[in-house]
Amino acid sequence: MKKFFQFYKWELKNELYGCIYFAAMLSMYCILVLIHGGRNVDIFIMLQMLLVCYGISTFQMIIFSDENKYSKKELFIKLGLWFICSMILIIIISIIFNWFDSMETWAIGSFLIYMIICFIGIWVGIYITNKLDSKNLNQMLSNYQNKDSN
Repeated sequence: MKKFFQFYKWELKNELYGCIYFAAMLSMYCILVLIHGGRNVDIFIMLQMLLVCYGISTFQMIIFSDENKYSKKELFIKLGLWFICSMILIIIISIIFNWFDSMETWAIGSFLIYMIICFIGIWVGIYITNKLDSKNLNQMLSNYQNKDSN
């Protein structure tokens, strides 16, 4: 049962990141469709984007295990690997499934730049959240130790 709950927790976190990536990806794609005079987004493109985002978040969860602390060099390498693989996946899938077929050529470039900014923003958010969590946990531990010693 413990393994089931660990997997459930892992999957819940995975889906959270996948949904964040999907919201970012779909919002930019919708803006590009509107700029190019469209008013509809193909449901199959949305499904493809959802699956790509789930794949990116799954790769993220696999490569960044919660149990490990990484040196700055290891973290930089893992971030680079995750980032490059994610961008390559987005590029390949968008070309294979013609996401930008009815748009001008600059659309894919602006989409990729937006995704780069989103990935960086998300990782900055994760970093800040982890720092705040660590600070709070250390403060709680310090309070507990001080309370215990009195």
